[in-house]
Amino acid sequence: MYRVHSPSNKTQPITLLFIPGAFHGDWSFTHFVEFFTSNGFECVTFNFPTPNKWTPINVYTNHLTQCIASLNRRIVCIAHSMGSYVLAKYTEKHFIEGAILLAPMPLTGWFFSFIKAGWKFPITTLESLISFDINRFILNDSALKNYFFSDKYNEHQLVRYRQKLTKESSFALCIETTTRPVNTSKSKNNIGFISVLASNNDGLFPLNSARDTAKIYRANLLVLDDFSHDLMLDPKWTLPANIVFEEIMKNTT
Repeated sequence: MYRVHSPSNKTQPITLLFIPGAFHGDWSFTHFVEFFTSNGFECVTFNFPTPNKWTPINVYTNHLTQCIASLNRRIVCIAHSMGSYVLAKYTEKHFIEGAILLAPMPLTGWFFSFIKAGWKFPITTLESLISFDINRFILNDSALKNYFFSDKYNEHQLVRYRQKLTKESSFALCIETTTRPVNTSKSKNNIGFISVLASNNDGLFPLNSARDTAKIYRANLLVLDDFSHDLMLDPKWTLPANIVFEEIMKNTT
């Protein structure tokens, strides 16, 4: 269900649970796990169950619920993109000590952001809509580079990361995240502290959506300059890693 990464010298009382975004998995946090275990944190990573086109969002939330329940530790969650939506749905009913949201999905869901960003690739976007197969766009290298990555990635990195991306549920991502909004009045009261880390160069979600999320959750908003949507994979990933570290230390000690 999950993998525990133990530090050689555990000096921190908090366990960090990394929640991947759509199309991503535990591999996307490799840099962060190495960084935080070297700083004395126990880290936990996992993959959501492999979906089909019609897999509902509750499969994701149930998996996260089971994972956290079985850990039975003091946990701070670090959630990327759609992972932040799954975490928010979890906190409608359950308390967590803290959360760091990396390039979070808008609270209004993924669909409208995809349509807005998709004007750069109208054919791919139209094909995805007609076939109701959101996975088509990750087969388009140009769209993939625009949405998740940037020109700062070298060709080797782009090829390696693209090969690791997995298919996603069109129903959960396009329909349910939009038609089943987060009950923020419940969610925001079940998170001890929350920080939002976003970029002004995110190719998928506009910075304004991160501002809206931070405002609703009364969260600390930290904005990076010229980073891709995949903050934790960006060639300059050490900067967001250090910011996350500082936010965790500030709020848990």
